[in-house]
Amino acid sequence: MKESDEIKQGNSSIVKIYYDLGYVIKIPNKGVNQEKYIESQTRASDIMSTVAKRVKEMGVDIDIPSTLSMQNAEIKETLVPGDDFNIDTYKTLDNKTKDKLAKDLATFMITMHTMRSPQTVKGMNSEGLLKVELNRLFEKDKRLKGADVEKQIDKVMSVFTDKNVKHFIQRAIEYVQNNNDTSDNLLVMRHHDLRDSNIKYDKSKTRLGIIDFEGADVGHIYEDFVGSPPSLSWNFMKRVIKHYNYLSDKLGLGIMINPEKIKQLLIVKIALLAVKNNWSEEEITQRLATLGLVESEKVNSFKRGIIKLIEKANRYRKIDRREY
Repeated sequence: MKESDEIKQGNSSIVKIYYDLGYVIKIPNKGVNQEKYIESQTRASDIMSTVAKRVKEMGVDIDIPSTLSMQNAEIKETLVPGDDFNIDTYKTLDNKTKDKLAKDLATFMITMHTMRSPQTVKGMNSEGLLKVELNRLFEKDKRLKGADVEKQIDKVMSVFTDKNVKHFIQRAIEYVQNNNDTSDNLLVMRHHDLRDSNIKYDKSKTRLGIIDFEGADVGHIYEDFVGSPPSLSWNFMKRVIKHYNYLSDKLGLGIMINPEKIKQLLIVKIALLAVKNNWSEEEITQRLATLGLVESEKVNSFKRGIIKLIEKANRYRKIDRREY
């Protein structure tokens, strides 16, 4: 067999890419349960097939991989061509192309989210969504995981020292807590990993491609807008939300996404990720610049505050583990 042109390491598999031949081969990593791996790949294959058909029926040209063969735990899929749809790629596009791609992604998301009837979760609200993110941050902290939301928030805010950052994050948290929307309690079939590396842009055809459906499952509708982690330009996501709401209204789905809610959720998630992952100054700057959530004149102040936050969090870990 021809040697692969590139090998990428995924969370659950090794991906061998054959650019000239137009396909990829996925092999499970050592230690991965093969039975569960095959089950997840089979489910992903079914989802890809269904979504590809429905997107085509809606008149949108989006490249979605299809399964060519499945022998034991070796999966062969069509290659989705294109570069990662990162901020550098996005900046090169004219407004007409940006809007076209935003509409295409919105159509894909609508298609995913209506694969099964959206489920309303009784009692789920904005504070519930915030609670999910906070519990992720304090996942290994027996004192704070599952604790009262206000206690968790106080712990997060206690490590901010820059007053501008403190105000910025506090305002985002309060918005999420106090502004409930009709979509706050919706569970849908979601892709669950719409980051820039899983969205491909084929410049020759002005076309998007979506890969990595292994994590697709039923979950909160906002997950596909916020990302895991956030990596798409806020300018682009605003366009996506506009087209998403228009399509939802046109199709009579009754789903409306509040762009301000998504923006504030993004701000909160970035702050929590910065603490959890000890982002470097370069990483923080990149996230802020990529997402465009902070005005340019506020970037330096915000960056300095996040750096102080991380330094203080590290001191807590080293000096007194009991505080965590």
